[in-house]
Amino acid sequence: MKKLVIVGLLAVVTVFGAFANDFVSPAAGVDLTAKVDKFLDLTVPADYTATDIAQSAETGATAYSWSIGNVVVKSNMNNWQISLSSANDGVLKTTVDSVDYTIGYTVTLGTLLSTPTSLATDWTSAAQSKTAKGGVTNALAVAFTSSATEFYQAGTYSDTITVTVIEP
Repeated sequence: MKKLVIVGLLAVVTVFGAFANDFVSPAAGVDLTAKVDKFLDLTVPADYTATDIAQSAETGATAYSWSIGNVVVKSNMNNWQISLSSANDGVLKTTVDSVDYTIGYTVTLGTLLSTPTSLATDWTSAAQSKTAKGGVTNALAVAFTSSATEFYQAGTYSDTITVTVIEP
């Protein structure tokens, strides 16, 4: 009988020991989720009015370069792109007596577009990385050369360059 009581006590201790392990150190996971909203901001220069294009009566071409201002992009996303397009397909335009006159030009946009490029067709940058909080600044500039042999038609020439940031 003594053996039976000892075996019974060992069985009770073993069963209570198993339950005690379940209650002594319970564990559960906690999932944390946070959402960061997309942020994409574009600042373009104010409208630009150039001084008169001074054409000499002498033969020879004159180069003109206009620093339009800074384009600033701020983004917390990778793979954004910037695009430039021209309302007049890359020319300054005036109309006199129902005849259109144009002056072709090229643009640069800082390090994103360092080679002077015509906007006869839209231009789009390669995919870019997210920016620092201060953004990425690129100088927009326009350049053209007057004709060596012809005067430009008198008038006020204009075009609109549209700067667009494309979300990934």
